Amino acid sequence: TFSGSLQQTRFWREGNVANGKFPETSLGASEKSSFIHGQFKAGATYKINGRNYVYANMGYLTRAPFSRFAFLSPRIRNALVEGLTTEKTIGGELGYVLRHPRINARLTGFYYRTSDAINSVSFFHDELRSFVNYSVTGIDNVNYGLEIGADIKISQVLSLRVASAIGEYYWDSRPSVTITQDNSGEVLAQDQTVYLKGFNLPSMPQIAHTAEIRYTSPKFWTVSVNANYMDDIFIDPNPSRRTTNAIDGVSPTEDTERYNAILGQEKFDAGFTMDMFLSKSLKFGRHYIRMSAGINNILDNTEFITGGFEQLRYDFEGKDPQRFTPRHFYAFGRTYFIGISYSL
Repeated sequence: TFSGSLQQTRFWREGNVANGKFPETSLGASEKSSFIHGQFKAGATYKINGRNYVYANMGYLTRAPFSRFAFLSPRIRNALVEGLTTEKTIGGELGYVLRHPRINARLTGFYYRTSDAINSVSFFHDELRSFVNYSVTGIDNVNYGLEIGADIKISQVLSLRVASAIGEYYWDSRPSVTITQDNSGEVLAQDQTVYLKGFNLPSMPQIAHTAEIRYTSPKFWTVSVNANYMDDIFIDPNPSRRTTNAIDGVSPTEDTERYNAILGQEKFDAGFTMDMFLSKSLKFGRHYIRMSAGINNILDNTEFITGGFEQLRYDFEGKDPQRFTPRHFYAFGRTYFIGISYSL
């Protein structure tokens, strides 16, 4: 099969209030940005026999930059990031499917590469001692790995479901950053190189496994328990700490520990959780009452860090990576839910 589409996206900023610092570029409509983009996909499935199949899909997709990143400071003025272009993604997957009376399984290998992405944030920059607009362009990243899932019928009432994903997700370029002063528009740094190539993409497990055992009673009730394991979760790095200015004066041989602490990327410990789910159906004539309940994170594992980010502020003067400590997100503790529904 083959499919494709072509689109045009236009966006602009409409200012409803004139800002005293930018009277000419804050009120009214900005210039209109227009982008032609589309997607082209192709795929094929080969039937080996009635139970075994292989398939392949590939695609090339482009999309317009997000408008929230395209403007340097959309809160107060119309200025756009220089060199805006479409974001491109190319990739594909190759897989195998098994359909058996007792086992349904799927194995997939995938590879995707995205290029020319952008990102814009605003924060207080300690070295420049000003609130700045920080625009990063030329962001490329790669995602590849393997996924497997299976639904195994152990008996008429007992089944096992398993899924696993192992991948590598990382930045594949050295983006450029332009820093402008928020309240004046002055360019403070232009096309500064950010050494992010090879860093892992943040806040997602690159290794994840789950298994669920389910009992389905002939008397219309079900109970299931599942276990989850996640690993290779990395923090979202501060781009400012991956520039030459961030390590200026820090010797990689004489001050190795601090040098590595500034440039390194924190990896969180692996996490393990368990969940439980119950349901029951009752029939009254032609109507049903369905009741369900569940417990998430039965083990109350609140030490599991699910993600986090480094603060965008950085101690350029003292070169202390712990002056502005990172922020971590932790898993919720044990939680419960109950539901009931009635069908007419």
